[in-house]
Amino acid sequence: MLTIVVLGASAGGLHPLREFVRASSPEPGVAVVVITHLPLHHDSHLVSLLGNVGTLPVRAAVHGERIEGGTAYVLPPGTLMGIREGRFEINERPTNRHPVRPIDTFMMALAEDAAERCVGVVLSGTDHDGTAGLKAIKAGGGMTLAQDPETAEFPGMPRSAIEARVTDRVLPPHAMPAAIREYLGHEPVDLTSFP
Repeated sequence: MLTIVVLGASAGGLHPLREFVRASSPEPGVAVVVITHLPLHHDSHLVSLLGNVGTLPVRAAVHGERIEGGTAYVLPPGTLMGIREGRFEINERPTNRHPVRPIDTFMMALAEDAAERCVGVVLSGTDHDGTAGLKAIKAGGGMTLAQDPETAEFPGMPRSAIEARVTDRVLPPHAMPAAIREYLGHEPVDLTSFP
C-alpha cells in the first residue's frame, strides 16, 4: 500500500527541501510530492536542484499520472494540483483568486484521497499555507510534521502549524525521513539523538 509524503515549502524552502531529500532513500511503498510557492510564470529548476542531492529520483508531476513509490514529484509552475484515486489532477492556477494556497489545496485533496496513508510536512515559508492541509491530514489519521522554526529561514508557515496544534512532531528537515520511516514501521529510530 502506497504512502504519500507531501512537502510544503515557500520562502527559504530550497535548503530544507534539499536536506529532506538528501536524508531520504527510494522506498517502493513511499512517494514524495513537493509543493512550493512560485510566481505564475516562473521557470522552475527545482527538479534538477533536488535531483542531484541524493538517491531519490525526482521528476515533474504530470496530469493523470499514477503516483508510484520510490519517486519524488514536483508541482509544475503556474498550477494547482490535487489527487484523485492515486492520480495527479493538475490545473492552471487561477489568476483571479487570492490568496492562492497550493500547499493546502494538495494536502486537503490528499487527505480525502489517501486518509491515513499520507504524511504532511510544512517547511520554511511565510504566511500560513499548509496549516489547514495538516489539519485535514491529521483528522484523517495521517502523520503531520513541521520544521523546527529555529532551523527555518522564514519560520511563519511552520510556526502557524505548530500554534494551531496540528503537528505530531517538530523536527529539523534532515531528521524527518527517519521519523517517517519509524511511523511507517520500517525501522525504530531514537529521535532524541537529533538536535
